[in-house]
Amino acid sequence: MPTLAAQYEAAGGVTIAHWDFHMALAYYKIAVVSAGIDHRLRAAGDPGQAHDSPGDAVERYLELARRALGRP
Repeated sequence: MPTLAAQYEAAGGVTIAHWDFHMALAYYKIAVVSAGIDHRLRAAGDPGQAHDSPGDAVERYLELARRALGRP
């Protein structure tokens, strides 16, 4: 568990159960949001924008989610 979460537990007097599940869920949420943003950008049809596609990040966030759950 990261230091920030441990500090949260200490300050609030609560235990964060199932940390890996919550991290995986957060990564999946970010992947879904990135995919939605990418879809809207592509639908707008503006290929001249000078930035990377948010869709490029989707696979990385899904990978992080799988790792958080201890899966390949």
